[in-house]
Amino acid sequence: MCKAPTALILMAAAVCLSLTLSGQEVAISSVAVQGEHVIIAWRGPSGWNHVLQYTTLLPATQWTDVLTVPSAPAMNERTLLLPAGQGYGFYRVVCGASLDSPGPRLFFTDLESGPNRGGQDDLGCYVTLWGEGFGASRGESKVTMGGREVARYVEWGQDNAWARKLDMIVVQPGSNVVSGDIEVVVNGKRSNPLPFTVRPGRIYFVSPAGDDSKSGDFGSPFGTVTKAKDTLAPGDIAYLMDGLAQTTEETWSAALAINSGGTPGAPKALIAYPGALAMIGSTNLQYGVRGEDYLAPSSATALITGGNNLWFGNGLPPGFLSNNLNVDPRFRDRAAHDFTLLPDSPAIDAGSNDGPAFDYLGQARPHGTATDLGAFEFAP
Repeated sequence: MCKAPTALILMAAAVCLSLTLSGQEVAISSVAVQGEHVIIAWRGPSGWNHVLQYTTLLPATQWTDVLTVPSAPAMNERTLLLPAGQGYGFYRVVCGASLDSPGPRLFFTDLESGPNRGGQDDLGCYVTLWGEGFGASRGESKVTMGGREVARYVEWGQDNAWARKLDMIVVQPGSNVVSGDIEVVVNGKRSNPLPFTVRPGRIYFVSPAGDDSKSGDFGSPFGTVTKAKDTLAPGDIAYLMDGLAQTTEETWSAALAINSGGTPGAPKALIAYPGALAMIGSTNLQYGVRGEDYLAPSSATALITGGNNLWFGNGLPPGFLSNNLNVDPRFRDRAAHDFTLLPDSPAIDAGSNDGPAFDYLGQARPHGTATDLGAFEFAP
């Protein structure tokens, strides 16, 4: 069990701290009083039960449970009515492993197919997995493809992704795996599956210290992104090493012009090597990467399909799209870039259920009768 530090609420003031206990970081990140309500945001271990508790005095001999969030996502925010007659108080979050925890959750991967041979140490392509509930270290946890464990774990972490502080794992499949589902297994619990197809393809590497006259293998990398791009055949992958930069114009006012993305089932891929920072484009160019224009002002609307969208503030939605809403989405605080939904938002249950299984914060979708429009699923 782990406990967050308490947060003092004194009118509109708040003290927000973080603490690491039992290997899990739990933090009350913000507290705000608005009239008779208090808005509390916190972060804790994904998939655990989070219990928000309240007391009037510290040190406290007794805490009152205010709210329980079962199998909670990592990031949470709740609006609560202040206790009657209380203008101050202390809140904390207590979290414990949930018996019905959903376990690890996979959101997406960078590749849906790739070779399981070739590349560094002949273990195939690198596959990066993003989600929640992976844990800070691997321990006995594992990743399987087609029911077989991958050959190498390059990186395993919690909140280690650059964007959104998601959990991230990087693996190499190895020759033993077969086509099938990718799954993450933590403490005996399997994640939701994501598809992966083992297929043929060459693996190349590009390094600032490389040379375009070389083979492009791991030990003899190319020196430029353009050389790798021009070399790729359908199904091939090129990994860009740390410090690589393509900032000058190749053609078409772009640093990199791509004429072909491969073929169905055999895409071409340019990917940063695990842990590397590579750059394509510059502020002096109109485009970073440019390919064929698929949508232009003259395009026939019959070629465009879509639905279940909300439009607001810039006229009526296009008539060739279906199930449109033209109303205020009722965000919690648009000016502060808080795009979570208020309880009376028309976006609630107005989406299509064929989208992602989780929202931006890891909340399972749909929470109600249908998926909510937007990045955040409403979960009172």
